[in-house]
Amino acid sequence: MKHYPYYKVYEARDLRDLVRRGADTVPDKAAYAYYLGERVVSHSYAQFRSDVESLGTYFYSVGLRDGAKIAVIGENSYYWILAYFAAATGGNIIVPLDKELPPDDLQEVLKASGAEAVVYSDDYADTFESFSENTQKLKLSVQRYINMKSDLPLALSDGADMVSRGERAFIDHELDPEAVCAIVYTSGTMGLSKGVMLTNKGLVTTTRGSIRTAWVYGDTVLVLPLHHTYPLAASVLPPLFSRATCFINSSLKHVLRDIQAGKPQFMSVVPLYVESFYKKIWDNIKKQGKENLVRKMFAVSNGVKKIGLDLRRVLFKSVQQAFGGKLETLVSGGAPLKKEYIDEFMNFGIQIIEGYGITECSPVVALNRTKFYKPGAVGIALPQVEVKIFDIDKDGEGEICVRGDVVMKGYYNNPQATEEAFTGGWFRTGDIGYMDEDGFIFITGRKKNVIIRANGKNVHPEELEAKLGVIEHIQEIAVYGEDEDIVAEIFIDPEQDRKPCEKLIARRVKEINEGLPIYKRVNKVKFRDAEFDKTTTRKIKRYNLKKIKE
Repeated sequence: MKHYPYYKVYEARDLRDLVRRGADTVPDKAAYAYYLGERVVSHSYAQFRSDVESLGTYFYSVGLRDGAKIAVIGENSYYWILAYFAAATGGNIIVPLDKELPPDDLQEVLKASGAEAVVYSDDYADTFESFSENTQKLKLSVQRYINMKSDLPLALSDGADMVSRGERAFIDHELDPEAVCAIVYTSGTMGLSKGVMLTNKGLVTTTRGSIRTAWVYGDTVLVLPLHHTYPLAASVLPPLFSRATCFINSSLKHVLRDIQAGKPQFMSVVPLYVESFYKKIWDNIKKQGKENLVRKMFAVSNGVKKIGLDLRRVLFKSVQQAFGGKLETLVSGGAPLKKEYIDEFMNFGIQIIEGYGITECSPVVALNRTKFYKPGAVGIALPQVEVKIFDIDKDGEGEICVRGDVVMKGYYNNPQATEEAFTGGWFRTGDIGYMDEDGFIFITGRKKNVIIRANGKNVHPEELEAKLGVIEHIQEIAVYGEDEDIVAEIFIDPEQDRKPCEKLIARRVKEINEGLPIYKRVNKVKFRDAEFDKTTTRKIKRYNLKKIKE
């Protein structure tokens, strides 16, 4: 492997260390900012530390301590981040809930995790007030429901009063960096979903390793939903290392407005955002009738770069201004990105760096370097992360396995799944690929059946098969990705009249879709003339099914 120096980044012991260092070194600098109505408000590093300690103290005062599980749900917000840190830095365990899950699935995740408290935004008041009224009936462990709008400000005030009177149990708690601090559920379907147990050490290791590998340093705008570990590790934690500001975007419709206000130096996104940004840039160029001119400017810019002159930030200043004027890097993860986008953004003076990760690895495993990268590769393993290819075939490809502090402690209450996920201390990702002589990792396939959408969302086909398989007259069903569609391929009971059955099934699929998040909805139904090919154990041969193009 070629040697290329890593960037220097200070070591952090845990998440609490990040909070305290920021408050000690840049107390008045804005840690977080966001729009509140028509104005931008911010919270300094000193205020953030004070709020974390106040809320953590409140949690302790109501019996949430010693590994209590505290769930959080809602749109991206300062209070969401606050709840996460107040739980994870005091010896408790945060359980982020997917805000797109229907109530039945939320109930099942709460039950499976054993959450003793829920912090929720006002948008989810109806759901959690209903849960509160039926906690015993629903067999939930939740004892405390905390509304971010009406309850959390009072909890902060109570906690602050206790701290001012000398209550220091939370503040002085000796945090174990290797203890579980978060349980992240990878899917909404119980029985298929698994609670990934992550640690303080894993989260700070993956973030520090990312910054050392690629210069994702400075102000950013948080646009991805926080219940995923990727935006936490790639948008929330990096600014804490650099004592920079994270501008919080809470709604897709305000992304461009918030980018203008936040003036990011880097942003972490999924391919869907890159594609959207690309379309908006070229739509504006075409409206101005400057398409040919811009192409000529590319040629000039790329020509003078060869002699050491970089004019991109001058020639394409208007594009830069659309992103706040300071954007240097987009980190793309969650799904593969077409090379044409990487090349085009580079022409405008914005570098796109692709990476690879999985929730079970906190979640970043590999990242391309700022000045050392290869097209098609997902990068090299982060510092302190080992990657090895197992079961290599004749083509030199095998399963990508990971070892290091970033790897999860296991799946919560699921020892069998945990055992199956490891071989000799190595975590088996389920992804197929190879590593070249320079250490660059290339993904060539996925051992798992998961469907990865363009927005980075994961869809488990078994989940949809279970929901749709109960429809009358369906004898066999397989769900898979085809291009950008999620397809349900169905074999109808041959003893039934096919045409009426097809109409009934199509109607029922539509009804079930309405209760699912948009990214999980089946948008194409196919009917087969014969049974699926099966293994000797009568399982459908999935490798015959089409996959979403990557």
